[in-house]
Amino acid sequence: MAVRATTEGVGHRVATVVGDLEADLPPLAPADAIWASMVVHHVADRVATLRRLRNALRPGGTLVMVEFGAQPTVLPEGHPATEAWQRMQSQAEATLLTRLGFDVPRHPWRPELEAADFTHIADRPVVFHHPAPLGEVGRRWLP
Repeated sequence: MAVRATTEGVGHRVATVVGDLEADLPPLAPADAIWASMVVHHVADRVATLRRLRNALRPGGTLVMVEFGAQPTVLPEGHPATEAWQRMQSQAEATLLTRLGFDVPRHPWRPELEAADFTHIADRPVVFHHPAPLGEVGRRWLP
């Protein structure tokens, strides 16, 4: 993240912090924004963790929390492998439920964010569409 911020010319405004979300965060200046991507679902006490993140924000600051959403669709409608893909996705969801103990893709985050005293909560799904043939970046994700 710091390398990209520097490359984009905003490195002087971005700080990255390595810390244990289930412990006290390192001392920080109040942040304008905190980006927590695919991590909050891993902690035992989500409300306490969200409260620590809120406390690290300046008044009016923003927490951007990226978590699981709907499973990706990678095959065109009517593709012969659609049924196999759906079975694989069902197994992936079952594994998440077993490992994490709750249904992360369908988890209602709003009550936990409210319990951590967040206000102005917005849930904005982000959808990406990459039509075939994939470009170089898309192909890097394929085996």
